[in-house]
Amino acid sequence: MTASVRLVRALLCLLACAPPLFADQQQPNILILMAEDLSPRIGAFGDPVAQTPNIDRLASAGVRFSNAFTTAGVCAPSRAAHITGMHQASIGAQHMRSGSRPEGAYLAVPPPEVKAYPELLRSAGYYTLTNGKLDYQFSSYGADSGPFTIWDYEGNDPDWNDRAEGQPFFALINFGMTHESRMFPENVTKQRAQGWKQITDPAEVEVPPYYPDTAAVRRDIAQHYDNIHEMDRQVGRWLEKLEADRLADDTIVIWTTDHGDGLPRAKREIYDSGIRVPLILRWPERWRPPGVTAGAVDNRLVSFVDFAPSVLRWAGVDAPPWLQGRPMLADPEAQRDYVFAAKDRLDEMPFHERAVRDGRFKYIVNHRPGEPGGKPLRYREQLATMQELRAWHDSGRLNAEQAFWFEPRPREELYDLAADPYEVNNLVADPDFSAELERLRAALTNWHERVPDQSVEPEAAMAERFWPGGKQPRTAAPQFSARGGRFHLESPTAGASIGYRLGEDGPWTLYFGPFKAPDGVVIEAKAVRYGWAESEIIRLTKTGMVLRSLGPDHPELVFRGIPRLERDPRSARFSRFSADLLTRPKSEIGFNPEKAHNVPGGSISFRTASPWLRLVFTRAAGLARGVEFGVFRNGRFQEAHAFGPDIEMPTFESSHDGEGSVTWEVTLPAFDSVELRVLDLPAEYDLEPLPWPARPVLATLGDSITHGTGQGAGSYLSWPFLLARMLDWELYNLAVGGSGVAPGQVEALAGLGAVDVVTLLFGYNDWNGEGDSVAHFEAEYRQLLADVRAAQPDAAIFCISPLVTRREVSKRSGLPIEGFREVVERLVRELQPGDPLLHFIDGTAVSSYGNLQAEGASDVVHLTVEGAALLADTLESILAAAVP
Repeated sequence: MTASVRLVRALLCLLACAPPLFADQQQPNILILMAEDLSPRIGAFGDPVAQTPNIDRLASAGVRFSNAFTTAGVCAPSRAAHITGMHQASIGAQHMRSGSRPEGAYLAVPPPEVKAYPELLRSAGYYTLTNGKLDYQFSSYGADSGPFTIWDYEGNDPDWNDRAEGQPFFALINFGMTHESRMFPENVTKQRAQGWKQITDPAEVEVPPYYPDTAAVRRDIAQHYDNIHEMDRQVGRWLEKLEADRLADDTIVIWTTDHGDGLPRAKREIYDSGIRVPLILRWPERWRPPGVTAGAVDNRLVSFVDFAPSVLRWAGVDAPPWLQGRPMLADPEAQRDYVFAAKDRLDEMPFHERAVRDGRFKYIVNHRPGEPGGKPLRYREQLATMQELRAWHDSGRLNAEQAFWFEPRPREELYDLAADPYEVNNLVADPDFSAELERLRAALTNWHERVPDQSVEPEAAMAERFWPGGKQPRTAAPQFSARGGRFHLESPTAGASIGYRLGEDGPWTLYFGPFKAPDGVVIEAKAVRYGWAESEIIRLTKTGMVLRSLGPDHPELVFRGIPRLERDPRSARFSRFSADLLTRPKSEIGFNPEKAHNVPGGSISFRTASPWLRLVFTRAAGLARGVEFGVFRNGRFQEAHAFGPDIEMPTFESSHDGEGSVTWEVTLPAFDSVELRVLDLPAEYDLEPLPWPARPVLATLGDSITHGTGQGAGSYLSWPFLLARMLDWELYNLAVGGSGVAPGQVEALAGLGAVDVVTLLFGYNDWNGEGDSVAHFEAEYRQLLADVRAAQPDAAIFCISPLVTRREVSKRSGLPIEGFREVVERLVRELQPGDPLLHFIDGTAVSSYGNLQAEGASDVVHLTVEGAALLADTLESILAAAVP
């Protein structure tokens, strides 16, 4: 974190944080270290194979919880329950994963009152931080994909030292070393190359009775132990950092995992192999509850929904009434009789199971009886153990205990975990256990009466309810008001969380009450409801004007002439060519890919009644010649905004005196590549629908004359742009400076959909010639025509021979240009009888020295601004006749 951001952070704490301030820290720091896909394969939990010295030392100074359980056997639903303190099915987060649902992605939308407990800690003054994994179902997998109000920092470099002095922190650090995928053979090879140790002898591991005892199974289990050892090493580094920063005496530390082993019939299941996890809690002496001793074992049942109320109690924050857990970790006297778990859709396969467990018995009800548990899942099939299990099952070699998972499963299962810890002996039909069966049935029924279960609704209906029409709803922008010298914020969206920052580059702070700000500082605010898109940014400027910042994904923004558009709330990215094409050599695609990242002739259009607006761009990859935007108002050019190559964030404003609703068009630069970040308007204005009727489509292929060299950095001055505006056509300019006859441009042309008119102007205008002979050029051009016709079978194709140039002989090869002009005409005349939509334009007839700079100028081949306009004028009537 930069010094300026730290200064702003400290200022925010002084101005906005509720008491107590942090001079004398009265709340503990809380550090959760969470591994992935791991059952209690830890030395401190009695596993003789595990080599986990750091976790074992943590256990010797803390308390081991022997009966801790997640609410699901897979990460995203389990993490959703952990972070909210609510069972995943009660908030619509039960299906793995909502964001990659095969029938259409969505995010879970919890009830409006539900907040992640780190956000509640943040509102109480905690500095909250996590590393790269979120995966809450109302976020995507990685950092910066979820509600921005939960964490002060989320990313690859978390550091509690970035908080204000004396401020308590809450940190959730995730460890991916034990993830299921770390046993995939290709990943094992990479890990060993990175120095991960191979320390476990496959002969020493225990094979559960639901697996056949084979070499492949033993290798996977042994690799799992090796990965656990690497995770333990990383845990040790974080514990060392805590000591080095002299924070261990003020920090409660929890180590656990997000669910059970990443092995078949463990991960994704609600057997204990999938939901029973190791849990260690170490209190510093200052915070240790009375009667709790170091090295103790706590046998109480603990559920992952108990984390939220426990952590909040440590922090002195009142637990909200909607939490479904109990403060088991914070209160040694608290008790629970049961833990509950659920299994729903897993990737592409549907399931619907529920489980209840007490200290000895487990009851599972399957709402899709008759289906196997071991359905094929593409991701899981990469495990050698899974492949082994399936091969043995298909060949009939599995015994009854091993085959049960692959066979049609019953509606109910009951297990005596004391006698049958691997859950392979179903007791539902045993009359000796009928009382236990009825008791657990009743417990599950009572739980369903208290805890809603959204799986009673088909997932398709639930997804439609969350995201109507498959479209993510957008949170309403917050509203500013000032009373009594303080700023107040509120959002019209029920349940929305609000954040604000001081200055346009400051860190986002969670809004939890009115705040003061220094005079003259710009204040920005935005809001988000969990599962919805963030609102636009509202900005209170130094002049007192309140602005709204519209993201590039605003539905009323129209992007024209951009073959490849990617946009999200943070950025709109533009390209003419695929990323794959731009990695290929010039010899293959016909042009220098470094010159082809931009989109000349592309534009951004919108309609608004606002008399003032501001656009913010950032520079992207490609050339660095400077950028120029052309601004058109109601179809007429208004102004240009130019920025040098050293400006990283081109920003400009436009305005008018008041004309009602105005249609704006902003053209993209000629050479440099940019990304749109924000469109600012006064808060009382928004964008209006902008109807854009279908128009004929013009695609231009060629070199620098068509690209726009000679007309400065603004593509709105190039002849293709001017020509398209005269004709009222859509333009896709695929030309690249310095190109020869370019197969890469034709490849892009094929991806545009139907094009009405194509122009080809490969003029070898600078006439270096690259040593090409006329015969070589003829062969290339013939192939070009065939490829263009294949790409656009119904388009009118206009082949323009090289224009008038002051360099009639190649300075490199000495060859005259006239022979190349003749090739274009000869080929077109030859092919026209079979292709009546193929046309020839004599470049010397539509251009003259008047299109060029004066003789003796430094550039004797490219069109001037006036020359490009003259060429467009000349071509207008010729091309107009091609489209009725």
